[in-house]
Amino acid sequence: MAGILLGFPDEEAASEPATAFDNFLGGTLVTFTPPESVPVTTPTCTNCSESSSFIMQLYCPLGDHHRSMYFFSCLRKECQKLGRCWRAFRLSTKLSSIPALPQKATSTEASDCEWKLDDNDELDESVWFNTCPTVDVAAIADSKCHEILHIKSPFLRRFIQVYDEETPQGSETQHNCLSDWVLDYQAEEEFVSDDEADADIEKHMTSRYQLHLATRDPAYGCEAVRYAWCGQPIFASAPPQEDWAPHLTCRRCGGPRAFEVQLFSSINNSLTLDPTSPNDDIDASWPLDMATLIVFSCKASCESDQWTEECVLVQTERGESVFCGT
Repeated sequence: MAGILLGFPDEEAASEPATAFDNFLGGTLVTFTPPESVPVTTPTCTNCSESSSFIMQLYCPLGDHHRSMYFFSCLRKECQKLGRCWRAFRLSTKLSSIPALPQKATSTEASDCEWKLDDNDELDESVWFNTCPTVDVAAIADSKCHEILHIKSPFLRRFIQVYDEETPQGSETQHNCLSDWVLDYQAEEEFVSDDEADADIEKHMTSRYQLHLATRDPAYGCEAVRYAWCGQPIFASAPPQEDWAPHLTCRRCGGPRAFEVQLFSSINNSLTLDPTSPNDDIDASWPLDMATLIVFSCKASCESDQWTEECVLVQTERGESVFCGT
């Protein structure tokens, strides 16, 4: 089973600039590839076709590739309500194309920490993820990082701290096929829903989601980001009954997709609108109307010098599930 990493945004907005090797909410997108690899316009909303907003950047290398995930969402209230307003993109480049950086001592907590596979683990889905050694920020600043000024979030930047989750061995059922596990999940939730009558919101929640929330450390609450490459997501409500095959196939290379990362609604607690950004038709107190957002990405992490869009499943507080992206 893949290891699980949890991301918690800083309590305060960042005062220092970000690099392509950081994890953060808000601010301006930063990439380790030439600016021409980035779309010249902000991705549009699949619901209203207007420009979406940059929400988050994660640095999550695999094998011998630097690799980042970029998250966008349309913040218009109507689009948020429908759920069909999210897009996630992947960008990767060979490690050799970025200058080597001096490293400090290993730490399990740092704003310049990432979701990383060990060098010898390649793309083995059974590998344990470890936080990387922290890197010299000054050295990173001198490396080839490119700030993309035309992709700027309406939210102030907050760096994301990364921690290992201590999970009891064997606490999750193992499945060689994600679709088989989804079917088991659906069957279990149908059984539970036949025997329980909960409150209006709780009746949509899966038992595993409720357990996950109940077992969070009350001092910190639920994490904003949960990363488990080739692991299992925690569905907030029952998985969609529709055919999953088109969504679990990479549109670029035709290979299978795997679960990579999910966001929880607690991310809203860390989103602060930039006073200089327009905020028409945005719920400033709770901008993202979702229970969880789940990303399935290409298991081979197929290489491209351009952005590759991955599949997003949005689950709302009302128990609805919507696939976004490709």
